[in-house]
Amino acid sequence: MKKHYWFLPLLALCLTGCLNDKKMTTASSRASSNKNAHIITTKKNRNSSTHPTDPNRNNNPPAPPPPSNNNGNGTHIPPDNSNNNGNNAPPAPAPTPAPDNSNSGANGHDTTQNHNNIHNPSSTLNNIGIQPTNPFWGSNLEKAEISYKRAAELGVTWVRIIASWHRIQPKENGTYDWSDTDAAVQLAKKYGMKVLMQVSGTPEWASDANKLSNTEKEIWEANGMYIASFAPKAAYYADFAKFMGDVVHRYAPQGISNFEVWNEPGNPGFWHDSLTNPKPNPENYTHFLKLAYIAAHKANPNVNILAGGMTVGDSRPYSDGYISPFEFLNRMYAAGAKGYFDTLSHHPYGIMGKEWRTNGWAIMYGDKVHTNLAPQAANEKTLYQIMADNGDAKEIWATEVGVPAMYEGLDEEKQANTIRLLLETAEKSKNYKGPIILYNGENDRKPYVLGIISQDANNDKILDVNIDTDNDGKPDANLDTDHNGKADALELTTAEDYFGLWRNNGTEKMAVNVLRKMIKK
Repeated sequence: MKKHYWFLPLLALCLTGCLNDKKMTTASSRASSNKNAHIITTKKNRNSSTHPTDPNRNNNPPAPPPPSNNNGNGTHIPPDNSNNNGNNAPPAPAPTPAPDNSNSGANGHDTTQNHNNIHNPSSTLNNIGIQPTNPFWGSNLEKAEISYKRAAELGVTWVRIIASWHRIQPKENGTYDWSDTDAAVQLAKKYGMKVLMQVSGTPEWASDANKLSNTEKEIWEANGMYIASFAPKAAYYADFAKFMGDVVHRYAPQGISNFEVWNEPGNPGFWHDSLTNPKPNPENYTHFLKLAYIAAHKANPNVNILAGGMTVGDSRPYSDGYISPFEFLNRMYAAGAKGYFDTLSHHPYGIMGKEWRTNGWAIMYGDKVHTNLAPQAANEKTLYQIMADNGDAKEIWATEVGVPAMYEGLDEEKQANTIRLLLETAEKSKNYKGPIILYNGENDRKPYVLGIISQDANNDKILDVNIDTDNDGKPDANLDTDHNGKADALELTTAEDYFGLWRNNGTEKMAVNVLRKMIKK
């Protein structure tokens, strides 16, 4: 079989662009508010360990799938064999069926329905959520229980759970293994939590990943291009739609009404369109979304379908292909997205940022988040304005947001202050109505970075570097040998490991007490 080493130059190009681009918002521009920048790599799956967890940052590194037979719940449209050699373009998507508007408003969904947990009139502080540690191959049930329990004790009322297609149906035409998702849902019920369920992650049999050798897969994974984040091939869109319908059919009767279609499709770390074009593709995502929406509403007309995760940052067409939220949403509408989602999901990282375009909270509705925020330019539109201009004004939900804290002191204070500002801004907003899902409610994946002295002599909220602690005229702490203003020890560590609200040893960070006080106000 022909080996596909030709993809490596593409990957190298992608990685080079990521490293050179100052605005690399790995995984939703998490770092836009992080002046200490701590190197950001492509956002990892935040949920249980290292990212390959669902391409949604929610689970853990993929483990070998459990055995499964080949004659169960999953069906698929056979792929076009003319494309099976990997050399031809995928078949063009079939036309999307029109939504059933017989009982619907102009946007294609029932306007008389009262989706559970939607438009909750209570305070935003009563609608705070956390992405907890979720069950993973049944191997971490005790950790998951602790994560849910302490979130509930804190007063958190929402959790985000991932229904991972690649783990639930790892074999083509195989039976579904719902065990992990069922366990997560049972924990949410036990602790009285509302659920936002994200549906994502492509099995290898449905994507271009099945053309890669094990060595090639390891290279992709090592560079933050997670295998489950390959988009399904067009011939398998219908399989995902069927899976989406089956997810809704299983969990809507259990009280779950809110389902998010994919994670950050504008982020190359979470949507690799194909081997030959491992970049986001708003047009393909929109067609994919339409089929998922129809299947979900056919399974239960009362569910709330969220278009998955706008992120933060400028488009980078000549490097990794990252697409700004403005461009992505405009292209979705140009591709016919109107009427095929009920709520827009957004990840508003960077609320501390001064530039309007990269302030994840400000770009939703135009809220003035702090006095240092630059004004919105006359030619710039909020995400809500883009929807309204398309006759499709809908709510926007903050389904993931957080900030890392890598050492005790300034970094913990920054995390706590950022979360306080997020919640205060949401509470004051005249527009924001949804929950806020904080990333994340698990322990840090690693202990704090050693040797960092938390000093800010000029009170600019930025860690001082090249400190001389023994007055010998030579810096001996927070060394910054490349003189870029950031301590080398922090740059050599992955910020993704430190988004926990609890430290690696399970003790609380400062942000936990901020949450506790605000929830109990």
